[in-house]
Amino acid sequence: GTVGAKPAALAIANAAAVPAVVSPNADGFDDTGLVTFRLTAPATVTATLVDAAGNTVATVATGQRPAGEQRFSVAVDGVADGLYTVVLRARGATSEVIARVPVAVNRTLGYVEAFQRVFSPNGDGRLDTLGLGFLLLKPAQVRVRVLRQRKWVANAFKGPLSDGGQTITWDGKKP
Repeated sequence: GTVGAKPAALAIANAAAVPAVVSPNADGFDDTGLVTFRLTAPATVTATLVDAAGNTVATVATGQRPAGEQRFSVAVDGVADGLYTVVLRARGATSEVIARVPVAVNRTLGYVEAFQRVFSPNGDGRLDTLGLGFLLLKPAQVRVRVLRQRKWVANAFKGPLSDGGQTITWDGKKP
């Protein structure tokens, strides 16, 4: 501590889940989530996963944490698909604060891949389209968006698809 200085008030700031939708289907993509936040003072932190009905499903992290940036993994393998909240409870020497972070669990989409890394939709008959493959574990309304530097460029596909292996071909145009 510091002599003569007032200790920082305990707070949880910038709490977020990355990604916001976790897909624990063993395809190596978004199988676990990461919760990040910042503590303004040292505290004992407990993080629980709570379902939509308010029931605690699991304790995902607990322990003493220093002030500063924090992160921990959230494994949801044994959790049913649905909407959840990670409840962060921080207990300091004289106070307790709570933050809530929404997380969705959805195993519908798996094994996404682009069939080639480069394509040139210039009409010369070579590499004019991009093939995208993925697996749907149940029928779904699907939207495949093309992003460049995290900004929307085009919709490659939008519509209902049945379960099973899927292939979408994009011609490089902005529908």
